[in-house]
Amino acid sequence: MTDISGTPHSRSRAIVVGAGISGLLAARVLSEQFTEVLVLDRDRFPATPGHRSGAPQSHHAHALMPRGAEILHELFPELRERLASDGAAHVTTIAQARFVTPKGLLPLTQQIEGGALFFSRALLEWHLRDILSHHPRVEFVASTAVVGLLAREDNRSQVCGVQVRRRGGATQTAPDPDTDEAAGPHDNRSLFGDLIVDASGRQSHLHAWLTDLGYGPVDEEILTSELSYASRIYQRPGGVRQDFKSLVVQSRAPDNPRVGSIIEIENDRWHVTLGGGNGQRVPTDEDGFLSWAQALPDPSVHQAICSARPVSPIRGWRTPTSRWRHFEHMSHRPSGLIAIGDAVCSFNPVYAQGMTVAAIQALALRDCLRRESGPVASLELRYHRLAARAISSAWMVTTIEDLRWPAVRMHGAEPPRGLRTIRRYIDLVLSVAVHDSALANRYFQVMSMTSPPTSLFSLWVLSRLTRHAVCRIFEDLHRTLTHIGCRAHTMLDRESASRRKPV
Repeated sequence: MTDISGTPHSRSRAIVVGAGISGLLAARVLSEQFTEVLVLDRDRFPATPGHRSGAPQSHHAHALMPRGAEILHELFPELRERLASDGAAHVTTIAQARFVTPKGLLPLTQQIEGGALFFSRALLEWHLRDILSHHPRVEFVASTAVVGLLAREDNRSQVCGVQVRRRGGATQTAPDPDTDEAAGPHDNRSLFGDLIVDASGRQSHLHAWLTDLGYGPVDEEILTSELSYASRIYQRPGGVRQDFKSLVVQSRAPDNPRVGSIIEIENDRWHVTLGGGNGQRVPTDEDGFLSWAQALPDPSVHQAICSARPVSPIRGWRTPTSRWRHFEHMSHRPSGLIAIGDAVCSFNPVYAQGMTVAAIQALALRDCLRRESGPVASLELRYHRLAARAISSAWMVTTIEDLRWPAVRMHGAEPPRGLRTIRRYIDLVLSVAVHDSALANRYFQVMSMTSPPTSLFSLWVLSRLTRHAVCRIFEDLHRTLTHIGCRAHTMLDRESASRRKPV
């Protein structure tokens, strides 16, 4: 194992806290600029693709949006071939991604250049970790919990490392007498680095660590979505034609807060997740799970799983809040420290935004590192501003949709101005999109994060809505005139018949 003592150098060592998707993406980008990248995680990593205790949400369906997939394949060119060889489902057109909105099924038609792959979170994470484990500059340190940050004694505004504890009480290695602190009574240990990246997810303790250093508080926006969900793996039924690779049924405000999805993953299996907002809890017993699926706003998920064979238990989970920590708002911040992924913003998982936003943040970090070719001390603010820009569009979607439900509250910020008007406009777009494939494709591009939400307010979209409205007017006028003509014709026939009657 590499000596983990560390020596002061502008780009000698980066330390990533957390080996989830965002941590792996950060490590890949950091490996381009740092001599050594240490990835620390509390877990012991599985030797084959599988779940780990530190990522319980991996038992639930994950979707990588097209923008996220594009970034991952750019950073990991061998990833596509690896996933395909492990049986990932291949998709050639978004028509195979069935998307049932509150107004009905979108008639999606757009082709996907080069195709796309669907797979489980566990398989994706394993391959990313395996690729990086063979990188000469990246090293994984498992079973190691980060318990605090270290600042320079002569400059408290610069983070220079982390304090770690070997899970189980043993120290990681013998301490270096020149730079590492000896293990104390709590078996804590100091690791030094030039840049610390917090990728520890929703349970990040970064706000507390910053407080310990005399910084904060960090501004937060919180949505109390009170989401619960339950998931199960099914074997895709053979001999039954299924025309989808993924199927999403959205909730239908204000009456039905239930959502459901099926994503085809490796080896002809379906990952089925049922969710409920507005404070409702998804049951995890057999009958309750099926009853919940049956009560979805659309019957397609229930119909599909009734013909499939379950191959896993039903696992439940709760995500009571979505949270955005505004590190870019900090008036004073230490250098040498940034955050990525859910440690910055944890989304409502219903919208499948998390992995793609983390990928966009990784590109923002790479851009900042390339621009700042010297010491890392000047990149933190620039990076967090770019990260906030990547988050803002996805957060807008989450906010607009989640606040449709009376149990959801927003803390730390005011809801967007004109929220009701925006919702009515989105509803209008959807009511037209279910009859207009071009507009359906545009809406899907926004939901899949390849186009910003503002693109739904473009002149092109407005022209489609106007055209539809004019057509509806003429259709209604035609029906009205036809009805009037029929009634007039009937009256004339009756009058003519009455004249022909003998007196």
